[in-house]
Amino acid sequence: MYVCICNALKHGQLSAAAADPSVESVPHLFKTCGARPKCGRCIDDMADLMSAVRQPESAALAAE
Repeated sequence: MYVCICNALKHGQLSAAAADPSVESVPHLFKTCGARPKCGRCIDDMADLMSAVRQPESAALAAE
């Protein structure tokens, strides 16, 4: 599934890049993927994706 249509960035590609602890922000995530923000509609979705990738499943289950 595409997360960023402007740059044709898919969920899997972004998840793999976001798992790298050196990627500190959404702009850094774009740079890691060889892209840059264009329209900006995906910024919130990419931030959510970064949080989800970095949150251990056990913490997510405890929150329920």
